[in-house]
Amino acid sequence: MNLFINSFIGPVFIFILIFTDYIGKVHTSNRQRIIFFEVMLSCLIAAAFDFAARLLPGLSFKVSFIFQNLSYFLLLILMDFIAHKDTLRVRQCIIPLSCLFILISVLTILGVMEHFVIYLPLLLMLVFTISLHNILTKSQSVMLIVIILLNVFGCSLDIAFSHTDLVWPCYAAAILYIYLFIIKSDSKLDSLTGIGNRLAFNEFMEEIERGHGQWHVMMLDLDHFKEINDTYGHGEGDNALRDMASIIKGLIRRTDFAARYGGDEFIIAIPGAHDIHALTERLQSAIRNQNEKGGRPYKLQISIGFGLFPGSTIAQIDKMMYTQKAEHYRTEQ
Repeated sequence: MNLFINSFIGPVFIFILIFTDYIGKVHTSNRQRIIFFEVMLSCLIAAAFDFAARLLPGLSFKVSFIFQNLSYFLLLILMDFIAHKDTLRVRQCIIPLSCLFILISVLTILGVMEHFVIYLPLLLMLVFTISLHNILTKSQSVMLIVIILLNVFGCSLDIAFSHTDLVWPCYAAAILYIYLFIIKSDSKLDSLTGIGNRLAFNEFMEEIERGHGQWHVMMLDLDHFKEINDTYGHGEGDNALRDMASIIKGLIRRTDFAARYGGDEFIIAIPGAHDIHALTERLQSAIRNQNEKGGRPYKLQISIGFGLFPGSTIAQIDKMMYTQKAEHYRTEQ
């Protein structure tokens, strides 16, 4: 019992500290916050029932196993959302995963294939990682593999030696790793627009400099943004930035990169093998469609500069962009 308490109290404190710290964070995705809270809550309930089962003779550990498995399934949903950022997809995943969770819970209650049932959610995580290897980023794939290995390690030792009680320390380490990943990811998101920020762009450019292929990098700037702020207020200025970010997100692929560079300037990067001029045309077409909707008291207009990296510089594409902006203003006079 003493060994269990020693290996149990620390992880529980980690769960509580992460839970309370996360409440105070400001995130661009409320859905991600809710799913992560559900993961933490299921962990705490599982830990509470595990502790109660050890204190009260005759109380089954099965409830703890059920909530621990629930936390694994919620982790799957969380990982899928982090990869796709698609709320509709999350809703579609809930039904099949719920059916599978109910089946596993029934097997747990009946005591059928007890050891296999513990590993099944982890096996699903592995299948998820393999099936989405083309979509997941390298850091996301590494995170999933670390989570799987930590939990397999803890479960395997408990099954092999019966009284090691390493499940909770290993699971707490996995949850802490996920939390640090989320915090790091959120630190590279622009809170207003939901796309990458200057930090994300700087890291992206460092990767290019290290030889991660050729990329077309486009910088675009909203024309008359100061006038929008001065005439209609900063609320409408924020709407203009959100609309522009929404247009960009609708155009890029998962292999592309987008960020808010600062103020009313945005960055789009696509692999060097793709046509940057075609992207420019699609971007201008999307802006025209946005303006035709008539939902704002102003029209979006942009100036663009671009170059192939490595080989170009930010200063060069910035100069190209402001040359085009000057031409726009001369034409309007």
